Amino acid sequence: MGYKIPYDVQNMTDERLQYVIDNAEYYLDGYSHDCRRELNRRRKLAEAYEYEQIIAHWQIQIKTNYMNILNKANEIINERSEEKERQYGPFDRSMKKAAIVASELCDKVITTEDFYKCMIALKISRMAYNLKEDTLLDAVAYIAALNNYSNE
Repeated sequence: MGYKIPYDVQNMTDERLQYVIDNAEYYLDGYSHDCRRELNRRRKLAEAYEYEQIIAHWQIQIKTNYMNILNKANEIINERSEEKERQYGPFDRSMKKAAIVASELCDKVITTEDFYKCMIALKISRMAYNLKEDTLLDAVAYIAALNNYSNE
């Protein structure tokens, strides 16, 4: 087992520990060293606690941001407003038509599923240049739409 700090030192306030350290010449040998060791131990614990708080805050922020993106993607794909339906047509039908057009342009068969995957690939490839929330949102929305399409 390691060195044990004396009980009275463990129960001193930080201010009192610092006072003993600052006035070491008035105390028995080793006593101010015990006080310094205890004060350092407390500071390390405080730093560790502070880091844990920062990490916990970041985890909440990240979870909140991802949940916001997931909720927005759900709204885009699964809760599309009637106005958007009238303006752009049904999402799955638009993707099917785009696959047909792409097939004609490429002179080969591109399935609707292929087209979904191409759109996902495009959004993910853009992340190499700039990680914008809108790009993440689009990628997640296309993944959700592909999932819906696959389950039909």
